[in-house]
Amino acid sequence: MNPRKELFCYYYVEDGNATKAAIRAGYSKRSARQHGQVLLQKHDIIEKINEIKSTIIARHKITIDDVIQQLAHIGFSNLNDILYVEDGFIKLKEGGDIDALEQIKLVNFKKVFKSGFSKKYALSLKRADRVKALSELARILGYHDKPKESIADNKKVASILTERLSSYLEKKKDQ
Repeated sequence: MNPRKELFCYYYVEDGNATKAAIRAGYSKRSARQHGQVLLQKHDIIEKINEIKSTIIARHKITIDDVIQQLAHIGFSNLNDILYVEDGFIKLKEGGDIDALEQIKLVNFKKVFKSGFSKKYALSLKRADRVKALSELARILGYHDKPKESIADNKKVASILTERLSSYLEKKKDQ
């Protein structure tokens, strides 16, 4: 395999976009899309991509169970079950999942107003994208393979995802 094809493989693993990977590997922008699609049909390229992915997975000791568990955690957790506000302080609830705090990012902290000796502040928090997490979880669990008409509303989707996740975790526990 020549160095440009090998670079393509590494870049493809990095972002999953064949056109961008081809451009970054040195193929012309005009033909990058075509080259990317052709390369992804070649057996040696597919093997190299799988080898790179396997190396990354082994290095970080990532399993599909870890991925599913984290996505489910992001998708189904509720910050109100973890945090509460008391006397102007954000506190972790008794028995609150401290790992869930990893999905929170401080977006903004500003003084709202000052009166006398008291100061008021506003804190904006942003959490991990639940919709993306649930969508990825649905993809992994094969939900996107279902006919479109079966997706009636969000409650039905959440119910089916919960059922599939429970079933999957139950099978893994029995193994």
